[in-house]
Amino acid sequence: MQNTNTTYRIAYVEIDTHAEIAHNFRELMRDLEGIEVDYFFSKKIMTMLCLAPSENIYETSADTLWFLY
Repeated sequence: MQNTNTTYRIAYVEIDTHAEIAHNFRELMRDLEGIEVDYFFSKKIMTMLCLAPSENIYETSADTLWFLY
């Protein structure tokens, strides 16, 4: 596969369940080159993962998700 220096951007959404999957996905994506991830988590998930909003981590809900992105 030829390196084209292309960066892809994806969104990961976890509203109310599966904090462990969100945590594992973040770990998996942490050092991966060429893919940037915007994370959209409910307050519940953010609390469970001890996260605060940041450059690519957004607190959201099912009602407000469409407005953020």
